[in-house]
Amino acid sequence: MSHGSKAPRKALIVSVCLLVVSFLLLNVAWDLRAGTNRTHKSRVGHAEHLFPAKGLGAGGRPAIGYIDQTGSLVIPYRYLITWGRFSEGLAAVQPLKSKMLGYIDRKGTMVISPRFDDAFPFSNGLARVQKGGKTGFIDKSGKFIVPPQYEDGQDFSEGRAAIQDKDGLWGYINRKGEVLIQAKFVSARSFFEGRAAVQTVPGVNPKHPPAASQLIMSDQGQWGLIDQHGRWIVKPKYDAVGNFSEGMAPVIRDGRSGYMNRKGKIVIPLDYRFAGDFSEGLAPALKQDRWGFLNKHGQWVIPPRFDQAGPFSDGLACVKIN
Repeated sequence: MSHGSKAPRKALIVSVCLLVVSFLLLNVAWDLRAGTNRTHKSRVGHAEHLFPAKGLGAGGRPAIGYIDQTGSLVIPYRYLITWGRFSEGLAAVQPLKSKMLGYIDRKGTMVISPRFDDAFPFSNGLARVQKGGKTGFIDKSGKFIVPPQYEDGQDFSEGRAAIQDKDGLWGYINRKGEVLIQAKFVSARSFFEGRAAVQTVPGVNPKHPPAASQLIMSDQGQWGLIDQHGRWIVKPKYDAVGNFSEGMAPVIRDGRSGYMNRKGKIVIPLDYRFAGDFSEGLAPALKQDRWGFLNKHGQWVIPPRFDQAGPFSDGLACVKIN
């Protein structure tokens, strides 16, 4: 292969890398700072090694397809929207000529026909979908296991999914749709390593919240940590709490970030502007205006020198230097 043909391939791989970094950083930042409930554990290693890429589809129309780690096009550019990653062998997509979303397999075959208003990755054998303005969960045949009856929800994790009821409060159900933890939180995140972050608002009766959605966005609430039975491990006192990964979870308080362990103890001080998830023993962290990588003792393994940085996967991490 000539040097001329290698250059476009290299440029494509770099572009994909930066696209994945941007996707990961946006998800992490939005999850922690805005308390969003559209969360999942986003890691390159969980993407099953196919990545969305923009190109030109039929008739020269801009579209999205999927490439592999070498930058080779595996699934043609023929989708208007993709949720992004493959999960459990399937990915949610919206074909160019459809107004609805369905699911394709890794060969690009549509295995669940487009019939959902919105659709999300499979997790624990079920996928969260929206139909008629309500959220439910389907299996891999496309059958509703939990009918679309909730205002919003999160993906299943460790056999539980956070759901939002008609009053705007969040609780948890199991894979049969049975309520495990009553809806009483202003916001809630998925379970990881037996813990979940939930948000309450001091002085507000959770059964009669005034405009719960406004409270979420007003940052008046505080975040704490519960176990799988809904019991407090850490009572609400943080501005944000992230997902647990490798025994650690990032937290934010008074605009500073650090890490707690599974018992809720702060083990890496809140000395950072931002802190990401641990993966392969390291976590990206922002100190002043540069990103580096910390170990679980809070030591810089890779000093801060990057403009952007994502988590490690298979020994590699995507970074950006302007």
